Amino acid sequence: MATSSRLPLPARSLAKPVLLASTRPASCLSATSVALPASKLRAPHESRHRSTSSSSKLLPRRRSRSTSSPAAALAPSSLAAAAATATASSTIMSFTFGALSGAPAVLVAGALLDVAVQLAGWAVSVLLKTDKIYDFTASCTYVALALLSFFLGTSPSSSSPRQVTATVLLALWAARLGAFLLFRVLKLGGDSRFEEALKKPSLFLVYWLMQALWIFATASGTLWLNGTPGGGGSALKATDVIGPLLFFLGFAIESVADAQKLRFRLAVPSNKGKFIDEGLWSLARYPNYFGEIILQLGLWLLCVPSFGKTAAWLTVLGPAFVAFLLLFVSGVPLQEAQAKARWGEGESGYQAYRKRTRLLVPVPKLCGGRV
Repeated sequence: MATSSRLPLPARSLAKPVLLASTRPASCLSATSVALPASKLRAPHESRHRSTSSSSKLLPRRRSRSTSSPAAALAPSSLAAAAATATASSTIMSFTFGALSGAPAVLVAGALLDVAVQLAGWAVSVLLKTDKIYDFTASCTYVALALLSFFLGTSPSSSSPRQVTATVLLALWAARLGAFLLFRVLKLGGDSRFEEALKKPSLFLVYWLMQALWIFATASGTLWLNGTPGGGGSALKATDVIGPLLFFLGFAIESVADAQKLRFRLAVPSNKGKFIDEGLWSLARYPNYFGEIILQLGLWLLCVPSFGKTAAWLTVLGPAFVAFLLLFVSGVPLQEAQAKARWGEGESGYQAYRKRTRLLVPVPKLCGGRV
C-alpha cells in the first residue's frame, strides 16, 4: 500500500523549515524526519562564540510561556499515528496476500468477487421475483474477472501478448453471450428452468451458487495466466495458435446457432412450440453447446504456457466441467426431457429429425455416429 511521508506541519511554529529527506517508508519515520526551524540549525563555530554569561548566574529560570500553536505539539503524535496506521495497513495486506502472491492471489480475489456478485444477483432476483438477470449477471461477472485479473496481476505496460489476447477473448465471448441472452429473455420471457426455483429462494440460491462455480472454473485459466509474471514467456508456442483457432471456431458456431434459433422463433410467430430444423440445427440438435465446449477448450489452451510445473494444470477442470454440465447435467438432459414432453413419440417429424442429426457436432451424418 502506498503511503505518503509528507505530513502537514503548523506554519506558525516553523520559520523557514528545512526538510530532512528520508527514503524510509512511513512506518520507519523518526523524530529526525520532522522539519526543524532554521534557528536551530546553526554552524558549530557560531554556537561556540555565543556568550554564556547569563547562563552562569545561579538564578532560577522563569519558565517562558510557549508561543507555539497547539497543533505544533500534536505534530509528533500525528507522525506516530500515521506510522501506526501505515504499519497496521501493511500488516493487514501482508496477512491477506503475504502467503499468496501472483497467480494464487489473483485466483482468490477472483473467487471472492465471483461469489459476491452471484449472491447480490440472487438477492435482487428474490426481491424482484425475476430470473431475467441470471444469465446477464454471469456475463458481467466474466468481464469483471477478466479486467480484475489483468490489472491486478499485471499491467498494460508489462503484460504479454498472450495475457492481452486471453483477456480480450474472455471479455469478448462474455459480452456477446450476455447481450444475446438478455435480448432473448426480454423478447421471449423468462427461462423455463427457473419456474419452480423462483418459488423457493433456497433452491434458487443453489442455481446461483452453481453459476458461481461455473464462472470460476471456466475463467480460472485466464486468472492464472494474468497472475503469472510474464504470462508464460514471450516465445510463441503451438498453443498460442491452436488455442485462438479453436476459440474462434467455437465462437462462430455458438454465435450462428444462437442467431438462427432466435430468428426461427421471432420471425414466424407460428414457429412457437416447434423444433428448429434449419441451418446448423438441421445437422445437430445442440450445435450451440458444441461451440461452447470448443471455445472454452481453446481459451484454456492459450493459457497453458503459464502453468509450468504447478497445480495450475488443475484448471483443465474448467473446460471439462463445462462439457460435463452441458452433456450430463443442465444442458442436453434438460433439453431432451423437454423435447420428449413436447413432441414425444407421437411427432413423427421429430423422430425422423433425431435419426438424421447428430447430438453436438454440426456435420452431416453420413456414416453413423451419435455425437
